[in-house]
Amino acid sequence: MNKFDIIRLANKYVGNMHTYLKENSVGDWSIIYREATEHDCILEKERIKLNFNFRDYLELRPNKYTYLCNKDIYMMSDTNTEIFSNLEFLWKAKGDILIGGLGLGIMPLILSKMEGVKSVTIIEKEQDVIDLVWKQLRCSRHIDLVRGDVFTYDTDRKFDVVYMDIWADLNQDTDSEAIVLEEKYKNYLSQNGFILSWEQKIPNLGV
Repeated sequence: MNKFDIIRLANKYVGNMHTYLKENSVGDWSIIYREATEHDCILEKERIKLNFNFRDYLELRPNKYTYLCNKDIYMMSDTNTEIFSNLEFLWKAKGDILIGGLGLGIMPLILSKMEGVKSVTIIEKEQDVIDLVWKQLRCSRHIDLVRGDVFTYDTDRKFDVVYMDIWADLNQDTDSEAIVLEEKYKNYLSQNGFILSWEQKIPNLGV
């Protein structure tokens, strides 16, 4: 798939995860639906300026969106801001892939429809998230989930791509954690494999 095809595929999930996931709560975690207002869009634009070096295609638009929350913290959503911030990873995704963090399950849904992706293994620490999200998704058989902590996970497998997406937002702590995870997961790469973290790079759509 070329970059334009991947963008079109990813765009199908923007504001559409309510068709896959029902609102529910387990422990401190919940899936909720929320209408983004014009005021929300203005606030999100300011956040993007600070965290992502503003990109027009990341602008939030008024719509109904699905959110994964931990207590009162919004961890992930199906907004274009969230989904398109994963494009650098999606453009490079091929072969056997290891992902840290399940979130709303958007990445495995997209990857299951991408040519060149052989298998996807997801590491998720929180059983409540697994109960909320994974049990509702209908992913293909080459998408597997392992309950575990990305900082202690161990395997004999080698992967072509390792992608870490465990953070709700960007700060100095996430930078430090990304460095730690990069060093750890070098041991799990195939000969030409690479590691990418969600907070490392937001791509320009000049394709």
